[in-house]
Amino acid sequence: MIIDVDNFKNINDSFGHQYGDHILTKISEGIAYLFKNSDYIGRIGGDEFVVFMKNYGSLKIVEMKAKTICTVNDGDNSLNEITCSVGVAIYNGDDMSYEQLYKNADKALYESKRNGKATYTLYNDKLETIEHTPAVSKIESDDSLSEENKQLIKTTMIEAFKDIDHDVNCFHEKLKQIMNLLVNIGNLEKMSIILIFSERHIQSCYESKTRTYQVSEVSNTDLQYLLKADSYFISEDNAFTNIAYCKFDFVDSTIGWIGFEKSTSLSWTGQDELLIKYVASVFEEYKK
Repeated sequence: MIIDVDNFKNINDSFGHQYGDHILTKISEGIAYLFKNSDYIGRIGGDEFVVFMKNYGSLKIVEMKAKTICTVNDGDNSLNEITCSVGVAIYNGDDMSYEQLYKNADKALYESKRNGKATYTLYNDKLETIEHTPAVSKIESDDSLSEENKQLIKTTMIEAFKDIDHDVNCFHEKLKQIMNLLVNIGNLEKMSIILIFSERHIQSCYESKTRTYQVSEVSNTDLQYLLKADSYFISEDNAFTNIAYCKFDFVDSTIGWIGFEKSTSLSWTGQDELLIKYVASVFEEYKK
């Protein structure tokens, strides 16, 4: 996998090389969060990185990571409007050399750049074609939630939670990745995840426009309101926004809610309900 920061020369020219170095550091940190310790990550040029994944599991996992990297700027205000292009090549098991694998990934990266950047391309060696894929498949109708989006959401959440080991900082970094994916798939302005632990009541909020992630304590008033509400409901108390909530049971008797937020000028769809309930169901798989 080869990663190129889009329009990086413009960043250096406009803000200086010191700021450019800060951007590269933040992006490299974001990339590192996505991969295992057994994977190899390196910087191979001014604005290019390479990742060599061993035992990647399935192509869906590779695609999920590539899609996430396209918006790896998540969570840092200084990285707004910065995107990455990605080229992916898969080892075919036919005595392919590393040089050939790299060459294929580089061809795929070129195709991503040619098709408008901020996307990833998978090089298909057996078909001798290059498959171009947008970074995120957005919800556009009230049809049933696509299997592609369901698989992408589930794979992302499984990958995010399996190596956390009760590390609070790591937990929030993984939540940011999940929430970034969901606001893109659902065309959401904002979303929140509320977790009611035995000793703490935590609300994590992610805003799509500014890519900001904030953590705060849940007030007793809000908690009592949620505890008395139905498992799925839409709150229309605010004059400017509506929030759809869905309850779920999480690990160690923890209770949680997912909140999707839209302005009052936008109507809720059947897709919104399907999406939020599906995410809640995946969270519930961790209660066992």
